[in-house]
Amino acid sequence: MADNQKLTLSVDKDSIANGKRYAKETGRSLSAIVEDYLAALPATGGTDDERPLPSNVRRLIGIAAGTDENDYRRHLEAKYA
Repeated sequence: MADNQKLTLSVDKDSIANGKRYAKETGRSLSAIVEDYLAALPATGGTDDERPLPSNVRRLIGIAAGTDENDYRRHLEAKYA
């Protein structure tokens, strides 16, 4: 078991309601969600190049592989023609 400590935060009412809703939808506690978020923060300041990408950004890497600027331009021309 982890050595958990209590933490008191001041958070606006709407953010708390949104957090509780999300926690209920995902079957997790609000504390677990906040803990995961804090654990994902970089341990040191560092530069942006040294910081690891968040998992939601890493999942997007390569999503548009195989496309080039000409494909994009053709798409826009067809869309707005």
